[in-house]
Amino acid sequence: QIPGETWTANTLNQDWFHDARSTSMIKTDGTLWSWGVASDGQLGQGDTTQRSSPVQVGSETTWASTFVGDDGSCGGIKTDGTLWTWGQNNAGQLAQNNQTQYSSPKQVPGTTWATGDYKISGGEQYLVVAKSNGTLWGMGSNNPGNLGLNNRTRYSSPVQIPGTTWAKTFCGHVTTYGIKTDGTLWAWGVNSYGQLGQNAQSPTPAGGISSPVQIPGTTWSQGAGGYNSVLAVKTDNTLWAWGENEEGCLGLNQHDAHRSSPTQIPGSWSKVSAGRDQTYGIKTDGTLWAWGKDADGELGQNSNTSYSSPVQVGSDTIWTGIQAGANRVFALLNDQTP
Repeated sequence: QIPGETWTANTLNQDWFHDARSTSMIKTDGTLWSWGVASDGQLGQGDTTQRSSPVQVGSETTWASTFVGDDGSCGGIKTDGTLWTWGQNNAGQLAQNNQTQYSSPKQVPGTTWATGDYKISGGEQYLVVAKSNGTLWGMGSNNPGNLGLNNRTRYSSPVQIPGTTWAKTFCGHVTTYGIKTDGTLWAWGVNSYGQLGQNAQSPTPAGGISSPVQIPGTTWSQGAGGYNSVLAVKTDNTLWAWGENEEGCLGLNQHDAHRSSPTQIPGSWSKVSAGRDQTYGIKTDGTLWAWGKDADGELGQNSNTSYSSPVQVGSDTIWTGIQAGANRVFALLNDQTP
């Protein structure tokens, strides 16, 4: 357990790939806390000093959501609809119209950024954020078309992704996903393992799709991107997986059999989170499950055995939040203790 009993389930976030490992979480009082490596200023403390215990970011009590990218960039949205970024900015992903690194939060222009689940996400050197009017905006690196702008131009200020009915967004490493208000799921960016869900894959990592393409189905509710894999939940609580299946991270009882179309994982699921080669899900009965690579015990099985099908973590039935890292995971019980 991490000290404190007032952490919120829906704002638990951390990076999952970059060497600059850090974590950020919001408490129920609206304060933002961070810990870990700070080589890019991603702890928001005005310095690059590593912390092994949570430290508060600023003194505000109005944080609504937070994000830590897989490149050392960070972001957060406050209850007043303002967007703030800090950390690594080598591709302009902080949307400050420059490539300057910041170790304290800096405001991005605008006051209508959306608050709530799945409103801010990103991957390697880029960030995608929703506004309250249903628009979706991208910033940062765009080499494989992961900003969905029908080009491969880098942007250091927010640029609108086509469409006005976006409800949620989540990202893999360099692949982006968006759910519209009608429940349709769309994807763009790299498709090297079929992670765009188009029943095809490009063998060239840089040969992605630079405009949103629809993934079959109209009842998608949430999702999580791994390095080259993706998991998504529908409104009927079914869980679907596709993309790279390294170490069985798709949970389909197979190793390395990649999928380019959504394939159902048995069970009734409420939440899902994806690490690099590991996946975690909470079922509707409150149980926690894990599968994929287990080199460092990240599957919670008291071993280092990889699993290609979901295995239960412990026996508790009160799990409420989950967020995966590259080789670690944070989960919340319904008493708000991680």
